[in-house]
This record gives sequence, C-alpha cells and structure tokens, in this order.
Amino acid sequence: MEDINALNESKLTAQESILNEAKLDENGKIQLIIYYEGHKDGAMAYFIDNNDKKVRIANELAYKLIDDGKAVKINKQDSEWLPKDYSPNLSVEDWLILLKDEDVFNPSDLEIMKRFQDYGGAATCTQLSNKYGETWQFYNNKSWNVGDKISKKTGCSIYQNENGANEPWTILFLTRKANKNEAGRTVFKLRDELAEALAQIDLSHIKLYSKDKESINKILNDLLQKGQQNNGTLNYSDLIEAFQDEDLTHADMDRLYDTFSKYGIEIIDTNDVEDNLSNNITSYNKGDFLNEVYISEAKYDTLVAVLQNKKNIILQGAPGVGKTFAAKRLAYSMIGEKDDSRIEFVQFHQNYSYEDFVMGYKPTENGFKLKYGIFYNFCKKAAADLSRDYFFIIDEINRGNMSKIFGELLMLIERDYRNTNITLAYNGEDFSVPNNLYIIGMMNTADRSLAMIDYALRRRFSFFDMEPAFNSDGFKQYQNNLNNNTLNKLINKVKGLNKSIAMDKSLGKGFCIGHSYFCGRKDCNETWLKSIVEYDILPMLSEYWFDDSDKLQSWENTLRGVFDEKV
Repeated sequence: MEDINALNESKLTAQESILNEAKLDENGKIQLIIYYEGHKDGAMAYFIDNNDKKVRIANELAYKLIDDGKAVKINKQDSEWLPKDYSPNLSVEDWLILLKDEDVFNPSDLEIMKRFQDYGGAATCTQLSNKYGETWQFYNNKSWNVGDKISKKTGCSIYQNENGANEPWTILFLTRKANKNEAGRTVFKLRDELAEALAQIDLSHIKLYSKDKESINKILNDLLQKGQQNNGTLNYSDLIEAFQDEDLTHADMDRLYDTFSKYGIEIIDTNDVEDNLSNNITSYNKGDFLNEVYISEAKYDTLVAVLQNKKNIILQGAPGVGKTFAAKRLAYSMIGEKDDSRIEFVQFHQNYSYEDFVMGYKPTENGFKLKYGIFYNFCKKAAADLSRDYFFIIDEINRGNMSKIFGELLMLIERDYRNTNITLAYNGEDFSVPNNLYIIGMMNTADRSLAMIDYALRRRFSFFDMEPAFNSDGFKQYQNNLNNNTLNKLINKVKGLNKSIAMDKSLGKGFCIGHSYFCGRKDCNETWLKSIVEYDILPMLSEYWFDDSDKLQSWENTLRGVFDEKV
C-alpha cells in the first residue's frame, strides 16, 4: 500500500524549505525524532527547530535526509516500553488459540485488536477513539477485561505495579507515557507474539470502524470518487459542506487530508479553481503595495519585519487611513500574488464568541451539533499547506472580547507557542495554530465607545500606527494626477485640521482625518468633495468637539469656505 506520507517532487521541495528552521548538532546534522517507525500509518517524523521544538515533516523527507547523511535520529523509543521485567510467556501458537476462542475474544474484543493492528500496532486509547469511534474509556476497559479473561483461561500471572495493583492489560501490551504530540496519556503497543498471531488470522469479517464513523467513511469515499473524476482536485468548500452535519474531530480532519494525499487528490479553494482555469492569479510584490498604499518604503519594510517576527499585528489608526485596504494588500505582498484563497476575513463585535470563532454546539432539527468555526477551519487549511503563508484578517478587533472569543487559543497564537498542542475545551482534541498563519487586526483609535485594549491582547500583538498620508509621495502623485485646485485647497485645510486635532489634549493624532476619504477616483468634481465634507468629516468633528461649539463652528466655516473661494 502506498505510504500516506509520500510526496511528489514539487511538494517534497516545498517541505524542504522549512528545514531552514532546523537546529543542527555538533556535526552539522539535522536532529530527527521518528515515532512508531515501520508502522503502516502510525509513523510520525519530526525535526528539532532552533527553539528546541518539534516540527512535523513527511516521513519520506525524513528518511531521505538520513540516507543523504544530512540528518540523524536522536530518539530511542524502544527502551521506553514497560514493564521490562514481566512477560505472560504466551507464544504465537498460544495467541492463535486464544484469538479463536469466543469466550476470550468476542467480536467487540476483536474489533479492538483489528484497530490496533490497522493503526500500526501502537496507539493511545484517545487516538483509537478519534480514528475509529467509541470513547477512550471503551478501549481502556476492554483491554483490562480481555487481559483478565486471558489470565483466567491460561493461568498466566498478572503484572502488579509498584503499588501492588493488578494491570491485566500488560498481558496484551507494553506501554509507555505518551508525549505531548500524541493525543492521550499512555501508548499501548501489541506484544510481538500477539501482533504476529493477528497477522496470521482472517479479520475481514470484523468491522474496523464503529457505527458513528461509518457515515464519515461513506462521505469520504464519495468525495474520493468526485476528486478522481475532477482530474485529481477537490474543492475545499465541497469538503466542508459534505461534513457539515458530522461531528468531525481534529484527528478526523487529519485522516481526511492524509487519505486525499494518499490517493493523489489535491484540496483547493473555489478561487483556486477559477484562477487556475483562467490563469487570473496575478503576482503582487512590494512595488505593487507601495503604488497602492501610501506609506514609505522604510515603513513597509518595518511593517513586514514586525509581522514576520511577531506573527500577529494590529494596524491602528484614525478613520480613513486605509487600515483594511492596507491589511489585505500587505497579505498579497507577503504571499507574492493576489491569492484570496489564502486569506480569511472576519469582523469582531460585542456578541461574537468562541462558539462562532473556534467551535460550539449549534441547534439542529434533532438537537445540537458541534460545529467548527472560521478560525478552526482556517488553521486546518493552513496546517495542510505548511510551505505557504496564510493570513487571517480581523476587522474591529478591539470590539470583541478576546478572552471570550479565543478561549484557550489565546496562548497558541503567540509566536513561541505556534505548532504547540493544547487540549480544546469542547471535545478534548489536541489542537495547534500553525507557524505559517499570520494574524492582522485593525483597530479604530477614534472610537470613544471602546474601553482601553486589554493587556492580554496587547501582549500578543505588535501595534503599527497607520497615519494620514497626505504628505506621502504616492498621495501627492495621485493628487497631481487629479489636477483639481479645489481638491488641493481642501487637502491643505484638512492638513491644518489634523494639526489642530493632534494638539488637542482630549483627542490626539489617533483622531486625525485620514487620506482614504479622497482616494479611489480617476476624476474629481466639487459635488464629490462637498459630500466628503458634509457627510464624512463634519459629522465626525461634531462628535470630537461636542463640548466646544466655537471650535466646531470655526472649522465648519473653514472647510465649507473652500467652495466659496474664487478660483
């Protein structure tokens, strides 16, 4: 059977790019950890990065690095299996007899054996639960009971731990403590004699998945057929729609992506389909950004450097400075093309919650279903494509209750905790925020209805001031192209207004009037300019100086006076 971790040449090259983060030993070699080596689909390969954290890579790449002499394995997994001083002394022949004895192994017990065998011979109860169904307690209790039945049938001794308690499951398994990248607490490995006996008997009549997983497998098979009929591609939205009524776990999603990869099915976005057919994805670089967003090259370089370092940034500024416009184009410029499939956009508000953002139970016709939110799904999408960057844009980020929305993920978005697993509150899944996902927030500094931003948010984001760009080279060129004297006079008045606002102790530069009110035009006329003054700027000034009617009146006269002056 084809290895699910096998990669084609282009994807292999893409994965090799992340090895720049690998920590080298004294001999200049990459340090690898490979769990469950040799198992059918349980093997997992990681390299150690410069922060001494493990980063998952494809098994094929790991073994290629070892064969090329560029990497060395540092784990000694076999020495960890316990108990070391106990054996039930059962041969392969003994196990063959026991496996055929229905008083010892009933059909439900054989299901567990088949699942261990299918998983590669070693797994935690949680991993089996995630992949094949049933609860982790089901596997734990069943293993205990089967061990007890074998002891009574054969008379073999039962291992006792240091506290004198019986552990009958050790008749079937060796165990070790699960590491932080493995769901569950204890890994159970089939004893060699039992594993060999299982390989010799026919378990084709024993079901592999529990009933609650059967519907998932049926949908999966339908999607595989659809992907194969569609030249090896499957739309991401089709995937989400197909499973919208299923309680998919994080492990289920991992299995889906592995299965699609195994059969050569590429998951792509609707925008990808349209763009690939028409070749409409256009390149976008730093120069394109500077032509559209009126900030200096030095500020752009700083902005990119800060985001790459922190992973999370908030563009803060007054209304009209182009925060939203700049956020999307910043993402384009770092991606290198206008690929909207790698950008997600959401707007926070006071009623936005964890249930909307990550996961939560939603009412259905038959009760409630656990539904996954926009951030959860986007993290999964980015995690399935680690060689490319993804951008999650949050408008009005300070309007939401960050602790309420992010929950336990508030820690995972920090740079130092990317790719670190944490247990989710709703379903106990291990989940992480991938290192290739960047978060860009926008914040209006002139909204007095919002309280000061809390420390939890401030500590996890860098803040970048977006200022009015009337004096930038880009805006000046745009202004010159419009060639309108009334516009020029009005811009000069607004510059003076901004100085007055910045010097006002009750306001400050965060309340200045932005340049974007005057952008996006190929021609300019007085009607348009008057509408900006009457319906955008003056209503804002009325809020700013609601307690200073004289200053408000003065600036109303100044701005309206532009249109009364003789040209």
